[in-house]
Amino acid sequence: MESREIHSNLILEYKQEQEFKKRYKQNFIELDDYFKYSGKVEKSTEEYSVYEKKINKFDKFHNKNIDKITRKIARYEKIIKRKKSIDYKKYKK
Repeated sequence: MESREIHSNLILEYKQEQEFKKRYKQNFIELDDYFKYSGKVEKSTEEYSVYEKKINKFDKFHNKNIDKITRKIARYEKIIKRKKSIDYKKYKK
């Protein structure tokens, strides 16, 4: 009896597995084989390369001067805090 149950259960599992594979193929697209590889690399245009150079210059400038910029921002924040506190004290009275 037990061997028959085991065999019937194995057969049912195999049928379920086949059904799941069939439904998976119907409902999902495998993108691994969907696009054909052309081997081509997209080249940058002149306009894009100009923007790329400008961005690189901007990044180099800011990386060199990051300390100066953070100090300036801190100073401006202090000035703004003082100004706000002075204005607050005036209107509080």
